[in-house]
Amino acid sequence: MIQPELHYLEETPWVPNSKLPIVVYRGALAHCENEDAVKEALEANGGWKKGGAWNAWFKAHFHPNAHECYGVVQGTSELSLGRSPLDPPEKGMSLKVDRGDVIVLPAGVSHCSSTASSDYRFVVLFPTGAPRWVSVWFDQPMETVSDYKIQSQKVSLPSHDPIYGEGAGLVETWSKLLASGK
Repeated sequence: MIQPELHYLEETPWVPNSKLPIVVYRGALAHCENEDAVKEALEANGGWKKGGAWNAWFKAHFHPNAHECYGVVQGTSELSLGRSPLDPPEKGMSLKVDRGDVIVLPAGVSHCSSTASSDYRFVVLFPTGAPRWVSVWFDQPMETVSDYKIQSQKVSLPSHDPIYGEGAGLVETWSKLLASGK
């Protein structure tokens, strides 16, 4: 069993982030040779569906209405998480990801690549039953950050972990955290 990394981020004036941690499974899909294999592996445990596949995305944004899962198909990237272009660099965090890594971002956590290899590609999945994701960019007035925070806190927990399936992994971790009231 792969022990996940858990990364907690504080809210910024521009980004709601989440009290739920980012979950990272290093090398969980290293055995997958291509995009279809990554998608199939992440959908096999149920509860997640493909939302698309992309190369590096360099524009920071967040989704206030959906959790998001990345499966890294190839290449490497340094992700900028939990901060907007308007925040000081000490806010949020940087996370290096590589082929086979799986990253789950709670609703409200901003994300983009800050650097990437020329062959970087990832598959994105959303929990089954999640609404069509909304992207919030930082080129609009952000008086509504508190509204986005409320919206992201109301997003239902996924029923399945993308690696370990129903009720396991991040589902268990996130459920315990919410039950503790922290």
